Amino acid sequence: MPASSDENSSRRKQECDSAESLGIRHYMYTEHARRSMSNTTSNSLRDGSVDVSLREIDARSSDPGFTSKEQHAVGPFAVLNFSKPPDEPENEPENGAINPPGSDADGYAHLNGSNDGVSTTARLDVPCQDGLLQWSDLFNFNDDLYSLASDLFKDDQTALDLTCPQTYPPGDTIIEGSDPFQNIPATPQYPIVDLLKDAGLLLKHFHKAVTPQLTVVTPKKTPWEILNVPAAMETLGQLTALGSDGISHARLANFYSLQACSAIHLTGMAEPSSKDYWRRISDQAYTEAKHHMKLSLSKESEGPNKAKFKDQMMALYGVAECAIFSCQQRDARCYLMDAERLLRSRGLCKKRISRKVRLLVNVYTWLRIVGESTYVLHNYSSIESFVETMNERCRPRESIVRDINSGIRLDDFLLFEDVEHNLNIDEPKDRRVDIPDIHLQDSRKSSESLSYEVYGMSETWLSLVSQTTRLANVLDALRSAQDAELPVAHHVVAAVQRREVRLENVIQSFVARSCADSKHTHIIRALNSGLVILFYRRVRRVHPAILGGQVDKAIAALDAFYSSRDDECTPGPGTLWPAFMAGCEAITKVQREAIWKLIERGEAKGRTPPYRQLKDILSQAWVHQDERTGDCGQPLPTWMDTLRARQSWPVFA
Repeated sequence: MPASSDENSSRRKQECDSAESLGIRHYMYTEHARRSMSNTTSNSLRDGSVDVSLREIDARSSDPGFTSKEQHAVGPFAVLNFSKPPDEPENEPENGAINPPGSDADGYAHLNGSNDGVSTTARLDVPCQDGLLQWSDLFNFNDDLYSLASDLFKDDQTALDLTCPQTYPPGDTIIEGSDPFQNIPATPQYPIVDLLKDAGLLLKHFHKAVTPQLTVVTPKKTPWEILNVPAAMETLGQLTALGSDGISHARLANFYSLQACSAIHLTGMAEPSSKDYWRRISDQAYTEAKHHMKLSLSKESEGPNKAKFKDQMMALYGVAECAIFSCQQRDARCYLMDAERLLRSRGLCKKRISRKVRLLVNVYTWLRIVGESTYVLHNYSSIESFVETMNERCRPRESIVRDINSGIRLDDFLLFEDVEHNLNIDEPKDRRVDIPDIHLQDSRKSSESLSYEVYGMSETWLSLVSQTTRLANVLDALRSAQDAELPVAHHVVAAVQRREVRLENVIQSFVARSCADSKHTHIIRALNSGLVILFYRRVRRVHPAILGGQVDKAIAALDAFYSSRDDECTPGPGTLWPAFMAGCEAITKVQREAIWKLIERGEAKGRTPPYRQLKDILSQAWVHQDERTGDCGQPLPTWMDTLRARQSWPVFA
């Protein structure tokens, strides 16, 4: 018997050593059991924020009398529970899922016939995209689509799928619709067009005519010219000489997305006889790009076929820009969510952040912040958790100093820390939080930013847009809480009021400074006027007549900007942002005519669907304002009201 015991002990030791050498974690419970535990824990907690739920768990574990005597539970997380089921509560209506519209531009409705190939939804739990992080967000991941944490440690080496789940945040996208993945065929189905035939022409056109439209102030060399175009040219060479074997799906997604952007632009410029051809090219190339993007996120995010981080980010930006160019805001939001999740899971965790990665971070920052500034489709119907978290986070000022560096919270563009140092725009930013601050919650000067290389202007302007958007979202949520008669702590109201005054002073000080670069003075002045208008519209909610001076400044600056570029290609959607902000506040006939002429002037050269989308939104907003002009007792409808009625999210980035 002792010999047998020694043999068993030796064998167990060898098995342990072998397992340690393989580095594989073996769970005590099966996957099904762990899912049951997670679901039980989630269901047993009342609906609230993470902080509230943690306090509830602490109370249960420390107080023996917390559990009812009628409850009998056995096992971890009370998987075996003999307690009587509670009375069924009345069914509460679920928050309607909103999905961004397929398109606001008639010319590209053909790209919206189906959502096959869309790689994500507009849901992002790390960081939380909208609303507060709930325990159900953590426990109810769809492991097939969003299992970043668990799939990394599965015993089998299945590929990690980084695509988003099929559920949307409450009311945070735009159209109720079907699962964007369900109609994706193994091989895309479409009328066959030889995409390699015109690939060289399309990439050349992208480099020459489209790249200047992907920024506001064109730098000497954009990130697209540094990263995306060379990668696409290399892919073209491989496809031509060697075929598709050995080329990652990320590389192919980038290759086809640039072709799609170029074909969209050519569709607007081409003669009527060739428009249909370029439209078919853009349709098929975009479908191919989405198809390969989905495969890359699901099969190339880890494991032996892992694609390079830079390749995946380039591909995501490519398909996102293609969606923006064709006014497919649902797709654009999906891919921006994927880009943020990929940045946080693979990019920002690197010990050394290379220059190319920093370029990619800045591209994301520009697209996300400018896009969020016009996103007003948040649903605040489930506001209780928000109020609890605001009451917890926006503590009295004296208590903030003690834990100002307590850690980085998940960003949701809905909360802010009640600290003033992050608005000191002349001070340097702490290097430890510089790169991770991808949403520019801290407006101090960055030593790591490559903003001039990406969008040709100061990062301070972009950070103030981010701060304004964040504060406006908080104010909207607090108004909803007051309408619901929910108690909001006095220190929260005081913190928000302090933030309003502080941000207003910083914006006015920033805008008053002269533009050092005379070559780009006009567009920078237009953007500064747009920033002021954004603040007073979304935060102060003033009457449009009060903003008449800023509207005139924006019109004059844009007119001078377009005149200075008469011989050049007019930049694209980015220059429409100040036109959108000013146009929505134009209430006189002279102002409206001037804005309209500027948009048509840009459209004559840009010829992309966002111009038509902007004209459509302005026309509708002006009609609504004119209908209410004679009603002195009611505020004039704003562009936010128009977008909410349309369930639309325009992206001018």
